[in-house]
Amino acid sequence: MGLVSISITGLSVLFTLSFTFVRGGIPSTLDGPFKPVTVPLDKSLRGNAIDLPDTDPRDFQIGDNITQLDPSSIESFVFGKYGYPITHQKLGTLSFTINFTLLKAFRTTLLELYTMFVSPCLSAAGLKPNTLYQYQCGDPNIPAMSKMYYFKTMPISGPKSYPSRIAVVGDLGLTYNTTSTIDHLISNHPDLVLLVGDVCYANMYLTNGTGSDCYSCSFSQTPIHETYQPRWDYWEAPIRHITEAECMRVAMEDLLYKYRVDIVFNGHVHAYERSNRVYNYTLDPCGPVYITVGDGGNREKMAIEHADEPGNCPEPSTTPDKYMGGFCAFNFTSGPAAGKFCWHQQPEYSAFRESSFGHGIIEVKNETHALWTWHRNQDLYRAAGDQIYIVRQPERCPVV
Repeated sequence: MGLVSISITGLSVLFTLSFTFVRGGIPSTLDGPFKPVTVPLDKSLRGNAIDLPDTDPRDFQIGDNITQLDPSSIESFVFGKYGYPITHQKLGTLSFTINFTLLKAFRTTLLELYTMFVSPCLSAAGLKPNTLYQYQCGDPNIPAMSKMYYFKTMPISGPKSYPSRIAVVGDLGLTYNTTSTIDHLISNHPDLVLLVGDVCYANMYLTNGTGSDCYSCSFSQTPIHETYQPRWDYWEAPIRHITEAECMRVAMEDLLYKYRVDIVFNGHVHAYERSNRVYNYTLDPCGPVYITVGDGGNREKMAIEHADEPGNCPEPSTTPDKYMGGFCAFNFTSGPAAGKFCWHQQPEYSAFRESSFGHGIIEVKNETHALWTWHRNQDLYRAAGDQIYIVRQPERCPVV
């Protein structure tokens, strides 16, 4: 049996994925490596990347003057199996507005006031696994009930009980583009959503990465193992300047390759890109597929330039290595760009890239096959902007 591993910045997700699957015309990593493709930029899609105003008529409230909800409107929660009468009722609790100081920046003492959302909270016990439930919130005694909503519980824990549809997105923010991303994501009915970076952590959760509260969770009896960890000092540099990502590669790539990680998700860059399987800048059938999905829609708009394009490579003297010192080389250390500060064309390991907002869905089909689909906001619901089967070959690529 193989082990399909997915690594995410700040997260590690492992899928025990090994038998044949009919692909039906969709390409797979077995068909690669693929020639690099850059989709031309559609400049009309850059608009609306601004934060939603305080006056926006949404279901949530943002800003300084938050109005507390009427407790009677969220007094209870009623639920039952889909298609059956709603026979269960749970009382909820109301979370009020709370102000406190939040450490704002990495390695600084800058503080700002944070205002928490007003939100109802409750828990429902005794739910059956792999079951679709319908529910309403409100007070049936008035009556004042919401419309009907639905959710599906996860399967029973076991070696093969993985969620079949997992949404992946990063850099969401709170803009009109974010709204479009979430609407598209919901329409794809994922079982689980992974936020892969550049998302605000409220309530003093992972505030600064230097020793503050940091929680973790694990599903030890399932093929998914998820961990959270602080952003270490040496991770700060790759976030700031282009080739400081080289320091991250030198520090982490051998570890990912040793344990045969199949997919690495990350955000931060506000665009989409999928690589061929690669190790040490060399096409390698046992290397991970790197997928950038920082295209959730935040206010900083899309990333539309590539360092390998003429005139876009920065001067080395203008990108000081504040944290790294002599830890790793200033220029690329290997591959076609060895000794240079930037590539001169789209790297051969870069299979597909496009500057568009959107999200991805990964579907675990069996122990060796996972279907990755990227959806663009400008497309119709469920249309695919990029799609590929990521196939693990445990016999060819054993864990070393």
